[in-house]
Amino acid sequence: MNGHDIAVLYRAYGYVVFRRCLAYLADVGAARAVMQQTFVRALRDRCSFHAYGDPQVWLCRVADEICVSILHSNARNAIPRPELSPGQLRASVADDDHDRLLKVLPLLHALPPGEARFAVLFCLDELTEDELAQELGLSRRAVARRITQLLRSAPLHALESSPC
Repeated sequence: MNGHDIAVLYRAYGYVVFRRCLAYLADVGAARAVMQQTFVRALRDRCSFHAYGDPQVWLCRVADEICVSILHSNARNAIPRPELSPGQLRASVADDDHDRLLKVLPLLHALPPGEARFAVLFCLDELTEDELAQELGLSRRAVARRITQLLRSAPLHALESSPC
């Protein structure tokens, strides 16, 4: 893989990775940094994403791993999650993502870091129960229980309409 290949991947998937990182971290600068780290890893690891078939899946998994690691580190060091203002959000994401992220961000930030990936896959990626079970290596029944727990743990203002 060379610089041209990475540029093609970046054009195709850069926004998807950025939006995902922004949902986890609620910080535009940190989301951009993680997005860059993700593509640097793609350049460094060259062919490892071919095992996944779809480069987007590999890129999102790498971004998830980095973001969850940051959330765990921040939680250990008692660093509060930043608040992303609606204006910052509107300036950073496409209009069709704005409303969904506005609903999902409070939910994500109310969850422990270990649950954030599940919430991103369910609420942002809109994976079905079967897809979640396959992605996470869980039974469909376990996924259904986690969805129920996720919706119960949602902040009250997010429950006025479905958070996801």
